[in-house]
Amino acid sequence: MTSERLQLLSCIVLLTGLSGVCFVRGLVNVDVIVGQRVLLSCETSQDVVSVDWLKNDEHLSRDTGCHGYELVDSGRVHTLTIETASLSDEAKYTCSCRDDVTSCLVIVEGIFGTITITNTNTNNNNNNNSNV
Repeated sequence: MTSERLQLLSCIVLLTGLSGVCFVRGLVNVDVIVGQRVLLSCETSQDVVSVDWLKNDEHLSRDTGCHGYELVDSGRVHTLTIETASLSDEAKYTCSCRDDVTSCLVIVEGIFGTITITNTNTNNNNNNNSNV
């Protein structure tokens, strides 16, 4: 059974209780390169005033500006945006509402170039003698 199907079944079970709010679209894993934009988005079954976001199980507070994270709630859709990903953004991100939770992994890869070292010494003699 796929994770989306399990998420939907979990939501149906919660909704039969009439008071439950669940995720109808959960977070998905993301692979990015340093400097790229990261957009994490999920959708709840009902309008929720706000959800809680966590990074590696630590709460991301809306009051502190979240140091480079933008948290937006728009009806049933909830997003966390990282404008410029850095290696320190690699983590497990979790979004939770009253009755449900969804998580994903953000993998951030560095940019590595090739360095070519060229010997510009045209003298073929090994002059490693030093004068004392």
